Amino acid sequence: MKEPWASGYTVGNLIWDPIALHNHDDYSQFHSSNNEAKPLQQLVHKLRSSIEKVDGEFMQRLEGGAGREEHMRNEEMRRKMMAAGAQSGSKVMHFVVSSVIRLGLYDVDFGWGNPVWVSMARFADNINNLVALMDSPTGYGVEAWIALHEQEMTLLEHDNEFLDYAKSTPNVLYSTYLSKLNQYSFK
Repeated sequence: MKEPWASGYTVGNLIWDPIALHNHDDYSQFHSSNNEAKPLQQLVHKLRSSIEKVDGEFMQRLEGGAGREEHMRNEEMRRKMMAAGAQSGSKVMHFVVSSVIRLGLYDVDFGWGNPVWVSMARFADNINNLVALMDSPTGYGVEAWIALHEQEMTLLEHDNEFLDYAKSTPNVLYSTYLSKLNQYSFK
C-alpha cells in the first residue's frame, strides 16, 4: 500500500489555483466568421482549460513528491502574469472562484430534516473579487455568491451579457450588506 503524501494529522482539502489569463481584447482564437463567441464565453473556456490540467497525472506528480515544485511553478506563473499586465499598463485583476457544487449540501440531515436553503457565511468586509458557486435549492441550477467592490457590483448588475446568463435573486436575510454581496441564479 502506498504511503499517503500528507501527514495523518493533516485536515482539509488540497486547494489549487488554476490560472487563466484573459485579455478582453483578444478574440482571435475564440471566434469564427459565422459564430463569434462572447467575451464571457471566452473567459469560461480559458478557465475550463486551466482546470482540466488538474487531472490524474497532475495529482500523481503531487503525490510523487513534486507538490512543492508544482506549487512554486504555479506561483511564479501568477507573478509573471501580474507583472506583465502591470508593465503593459493593463488593469490586472485577481479573482477567486470556489465551488461546492454536487457536495450534497441539501441532502445533509442533522436530525431535523433536510435544509430548505443553504447559504454561505458572510464574507469579511475586506474580501473582494470572490465568486462562490453552489447548487440551487431545486437542484436544477447554480447559485453564484459574488463579492465585488460596490462600483464593480453595480456595473455587473447592469451588464446585459452577464444578465443573459443570470438573474439576481438577493435574499432578504442578507439585505444589510447586499451592496457587498449578491447572489445570482444561473439559467
